[in-house]
Amino acid sequence: MITRRLRREGLFRQCSCWLAGVLCFWWLAASVAAAVVPLDDKERAWLVKHPVITVHNEMNWPPFNFNQNGQPTGFSIDYMNLLAVKMGLNIRYVSGPEWDEFMAMIRDGRLDVMLNIVNTPGRREFMSFTEPYLSSPSGIFVTRDNDSIHSLEDLNGKTVAIPRGFFFQEVLETSYPKIKLLLEDDTLDNLESVAFGRADATVGEPGVVQYLIDTHFLTNIKLAGQATDRRFTSVMSIGVNKDQSILRGILQKGVDSITPQEMQHMFARWNLAAAGQADATTLSDEDQRYLAGLNDVQVCVQSDHMPYEGQSGDQLNGISADLLRQLSQTLKLSFHPRFYSTSAELLEAAGRGDCDLVPLIATAAGQSGLRYSKPFLDIPIVLATGSDEIFVGDVQQLKDRKLGYVPGLFSFDALKKRYPQLQLVAVSSMADAVRRIRDGELYGYVDSVAAIAYGMQQHGWYDIKIAGRFDEQLHIAMGVHSTAPHLLGVIQKTLNAMGTEVPKRIYNQWVSVRYVQSVDYTWIWRAGLALAVLMAFLWYRNYQLKKFNRKLERITITDPLTGVNNRKLLDEVLAREVDLCAAGQYSVGLILLDLDHFKLVNDRYGHQEGDAVLNMVCRSVEQVINHKHVFGRWGGEEFMVICPGLNLAATGHLAEILRREISQAVQGPAGNQTASFGVTAYQRGDSGNDLIRRADMALYQAKEAGRNRVQLHTPAKQTSRVTSSFEV
Repeated sequence: MITRRLRREGLFRQCSCWLAGVLCFWWLAASVAAAVVPLDDKERAWLVKHPVITVHNEMNWPPFNFNQNGQPTGFSIDYMNLLAVKMGLNIRYVSGPEWDEFMAMIRDGRLDVMLNIVNTPGRREFMSFTEPYLSSPSGIFVTRDNDSIHSLEDLNGKTVAIPRGFFFQEVLETSYPKIKLLLEDDTLDNLESVAFGRADATVGEPGVVQYLIDTHFLTNIKLAGQATDRRFTSVMSIGVNKDQSILRGILQKGVDSITPQEMQHMFARWNLAAAGQADATTLSDEDQRYLAGLNDVQVCVQSDHMPYEGQSGDQLNGISADLLRQLSQTLKLSFHPRFYSTSAELLEAAGRGDCDLVPLIATAAGQSGLRYSKPFLDIPIVLATGSDEIFVGDVQQLKDRKLGYVPGLFSFDALKKRYPQLQLVAVSSMADAVRRIRDGELYGYVDSVAAIAYGMQQHGWYDIKIAGRFDEQLHIAMGVHSTAPHLLGVIQKTLNAMGTEVPKRIYNQWVSVRYVQSVDYTWIWRAGLALAVLMAFLWYRNYQLKKFNRKLERITITDPLTGVNNRKLLDEVLAREVDLCAAGQYSVGLILLDLDHFKLVNDRYGHQEGDAVLNMVCRSVEQVINHKHVFGRWGGEEFMVICPGLNLAATGHLAEILRREISQAVQGPAGNQTASFGVTAYQRGDSGNDLIRRADMALYQAKEAGRNRVQLHTPAKQTSRVTSSFEV
C-alpha cells in the first residue's frame, strides 16, 4: 500500500508539472498570438537550415538558470521559451556541462546559444551578444564569524572561490591581482569551500547564493558586503558564436519584442528585483546606514489568525511569515515575532511601542501610535452562514439579521457605515461565531474570504458555507510605530519594488476558495443548488472515505511511540530517492543517528523516562529539518534522516546542526542527552542498502571515536573507510 501511495504521489507531481507546463505555454502562446515577430528571407532561410537551436542549461544557478529533476527551469529559461514562441524557434536545452565546458562548446560551434552571459572584452573575441535583458548586483559572502571582510579591497591576499570561466574570473585576474583565486565548477562548490574553510570568501549574485544557502543548509554563510565595482554587476545578455550573426539578429528581434508586461510576469514568478525584491540600488546610502544600525525588528503578530499569521513552536507561520521573509532577504534584517492571543492585545501592545512593526493590518483600523504603508493587498469581505441558508445576492436580505464579526486588526467600519441596517455583533473568534450560528444566535459571520475559507478547510466546518460577498474590501498594509519613521520609509521602498504581484502570489499560495453568488430565485439557481447539494453530498462521502483511508494508511507508516515515520516508510522513500538518483542529475544524503548511552537511561530510570527522551529527540530534530527531509525512527534509539538534493558536505553540515540541537535541547534524567551521527551520500551505482551500510559504518566510527560527533563516509570508489568528521 505504501508503494501505491508513493506512486500516486509521484504521478500527481508529474501531472502537476505537466499541467504547469501546459498553463505556462498557454500563457506564452496567448500573449503573442496576435504579434508573432516577422522574419526576413535570410532569417527564414537560416532557420530552415538550422531546424533545432541548442541552448545551454546550467544545473545549479537558481533562480536564473538551473535544472530541477531533469527539467530546465529559471528566469532565463522562461525568457528563452518566450523568445522561441515569438520567433517560431525549435529549441533543445543542453544540460550537464560546467560553465567552462559550455564556453568551449559555444567557441567551437557545438552549442548555438548561451543564456544569462555577461558581455566582456575577452568573450567578444569569439561571441556576439544581444542587448542585455537582465541585471543583478553581486555580493561578497563569508562565514558568519568573519568580521574582517566587507569590500573587494578587504579581499587582497585572501583566497576567493569563483566558478571556473565565469566573468568574475576575467575581472579579478586583470584588476585585482592580489586576490588569490580558487576556481571550481559552480557556485555551490564555492559556497562549500567557504563554509568548510578552503576559501575566505566568494562573490556571487545574492538571489543565487541565498537560494543555495537555503536548500543546502549552509547556514554559516552570510552576506558581508556589496561588490561596488560596477564590473561585478551581472548585466546578462544572450550570446552566440561570432560567426552566427543571423541568429544573433533573430534573437535581438525577439528581445526587442518582449513587452514590459511580459517581463513583469516573469519577474514576479521568480521574485526578482523589478517585481519581487529591492536591490541595493533601491535604497539610499542613508537607508543603508540606518539598516546597518538596526540589530533586529520586533514584530507584533497573533498566535492564531491563520492563514494570515500563527504560531508554530516559537516560529511565525502564514502570510505574514512569507512577507517578512521577503523583506528579510532584501533588507538583511532579522524579524523577531511577539505573539498575542487576541487582536485587541496586539493593537494595545503595538500602540505602546512594544514592537516596531505589525506586518498585516487593515488601513481602516486607525490604531493610535502606528503609521501605515500603502496598501498592498485588497481582500474581499464575505458572509458565512449555515449550509441550509439561501445564497445572499442583496444586502437588503440581511436586514434585522445578526451577523458576527471579530473586531481588531481587520476593521469592518466601512461596512458598518455603508450598511447601517446591519446588526453586527462582536464575537471572540470565528469558532465562537460558528457555535452561535449553529445555536441560532447568529444568522451569519462576516470576515475576509481567506480567514473563512481557511477555517472551513482546517476545522472541517462542512455545515458552514460562504453565502455572499460584500462590495467592500479590506485594504491591507503594514503598520510601523510612529517613533520609527525611517523604518517605514525603508519598508515602503521595498514594498514599492515588490509591486503587488509578490503579496498576491503569497496570498494565493495560502488561500484557495470558491464562493457562489445568487442571481435570482429562478429555476436556474434552484437546479444549480440541487446539483450542488448532490455534488456536496457525494464529495462529503468521498472525503470521509479518503479521510478514513488516510488515517489507516498513516497508522501503517507511523511509529506509535514518537509519532514520526517508521522504518517501513523510510525504506520506501530511500528506494524511491535512489531510483531518482540513478535516473539523472540528482543527489540524496543519508543520516543515521544513535543516542549515546541510552540503555543506561532505561536501566536506571525506567522505560517511561526513556520514552520521554525519545520524544524530545524527535521534536528537536523536527525543529531543524525542513519539509523536503524525511525523518523517522529506524529502530530502538536509532533514527534516520533522508535528505533529497543534498550532497555529502551539505548532509554533514545538517547533521552537525542536529547534533548541537539535541545536545543542547534534550534534557534527560541523567543530564544533557547526546547522539552520534553517521553520514553518507549517493554515489553512482548505489542501492539503498549501500547507503545504509556506509552510514552505519560511519556511525560505528563515531561511537568508537568518543560519541557526540558527526562522522562522514567518503565515496566507495575512493576508499571504504571514514576519512572526515566534524569534531566536537
